[in-house]
Amino acid sequence: YENFDRDILYYVYDCWHVFCMPCINKYVASEFVNQGGNLKCLKKSCTHYMMEDQIRALLGNEKF
Repeated sequence: YENFDRDILYYVYDCWHVFCMPCINKYVASEFVNQGGNLKCLKKSCTHYMMEDQIRALLGNEKF
């Protein structure tokens, strides 16, 4: 991750998978209702869910 601006990187607490903020914001904004608020990590093979406080913080984020 040395080549990335660390200010735009975001990790899922339980699994530590890292994503860029625009990608995670888009995912949360588009899938929150579809998934009933239970959002899995974006990595397809991961079985961890995002924590509620992470989702709330992202939903309050104005970078959508």
